[in-house]
Amino acid sequence: MFTRDSNTDPFNAGEPTLPWQDPGSEAYDSADEPHEESRRDAGEAKGPWDADESGTTSRGKSGSARTKGRARKRSTAAQERETSRRDRVQQARGTSAGRTAGRIFKVFLGIWLLSLLLSIGGRIVSCTSVLFTSRAPEDPYDVPAYDIPAFEEDENSPEAQSLELANARLEHLVLPGSPEHDAEAGRIAAAFAQRVETDFGCTPDELGIDPSIVAEWVISSLVYEESSTNAFPEAEDPHASVYFDIESCSMMTMYFEFQSNLYDYLRDQELYLLDIKQGKELVDTQKTDIAGILQAAMVETGSRESTMCVRLTLQDGAWTIDEADFERYCDYAFGMPA
Repeated sequence: MFTRDSNTDPFNAGEPTLPWQDPGSEAYDSADEPHEESRRDAGEAKGPWDADESGTTSRGKSGSARTKGRARKRSTAAQERETSRRDRVQQARGTSAGRTAGRIFKVFLGIWLLSLLLSIGGRIVSCTSVLFTSRAPEDPYDVPAYDIPAFEEDENSPEAQSLELANARLEHLVLPGSPEHDAEAGRIAAAFAQRVETDFGCTPDELGIDPSIVAEWVISSLVYEESSTNAFPEAEDPHASVYFDIESCSMMTMYFEFQSNLYDYLRDQELYLLDIKQGKELVDTQKTDIAGILQAAMVETGSRESTMCVRLTLQDGAWTIDEADFERYCDYAFGMPA
């Protein structure tokens, strides 16, 4: 407790000494201030009775400063906590944004890798298909296409004369009864008959079939259209070539179909090639059946597209068809045996 001096003017007196400001009280001793021994060493008063007005005023000011310091410390601690909280929030937001950006990057990376794999896979499949795709056999009679300039529309020009002769030759070829037609039909019939005798050991007549029917069927299948014409009358070997795009049936393609079906028929009839080759004759019904097999083979055989060339030579100022070369192209167009 403290004691007020009765001689002190209450209106001019300094601030009262509070218990926690009294050096002799327990509150002052526990407020992190120096103990009594240190106060003695510093020359401080032991109690309120030894304190003057100036001492009382200094203690009041030190207590106010201590209160402000504590408030400032609390404010600083609150600011530090708020700053720490803001830093954690900002860090969490940055972490979330980084995760989102990472996911988006992974998605785009996956899409890019998938497209790259598909592209590489497509190229591998394409290269593999090219390597393992069987190529069609080269046509020995196929003529490479060239950019041939159009010839002048002059009926007396070498190109016009060559084209006229080539068209006339093909027209006579497909015209029944013409010498060119009969000659080609005879060649085809002979080739067919020879193949039958080689494979079955008997003539076509003994099997009940007519090779001339085959020849007429082959020639009548020819369809042609002029493609290009060129002539070189001034060359050392004057010649001209007329090219046609054609469609025709192959005799050998039809023959293989007929041969396979005929073997099946003979096996069903319990007939053997050895018996036929040794002279065993077929009855009329069997011959009629075999003729029907041949007719069915011709119906089932389709036409094919190819190119035909009619070559001409200049002899004594007149253009003449090279018959040997024309025959060679006819053999290819009609599928004759080599």
